[in-house]
Amino acid sequence: QQIRCESSGINAEYGGNALEGSWQLVPGGLRRVSKGRSGIWGVNKHHHIFVLSANGQSWQRVPGALVHIASGSEVWGVNSNQDIFVRRQNQWKHIPGKAD
Repeated sequence: QQIRCESSGINAEYGGNALEGSWQLVPGGLRRVSKGRSGIWGVNKHHHIFVLSANGQSWQRVPGALVHIASGSEVWGVNSNQDIFVRRQNQWKHIPGKAD
């Protein structure tokens, strides 16, 4: 699967092979989207956090507030105060230090 965000940052799309035109619109107004082994995660303009459901049809809100998010083997994020967090055991854990 691949992910694409519109340049205005208000829509997220995902799909299989982009060359075959198999993209489909996923409803939502996300500013940041990241895909990794931890799933597809995003944040909106209100800093709300979302994860795409397993069936790929809906976004589920996750507690917390972030301005940046990255999905890999774990989900990492940064809030508006530049504090760093990692998601472990379904909770956000604060990591000492600040993001630049």
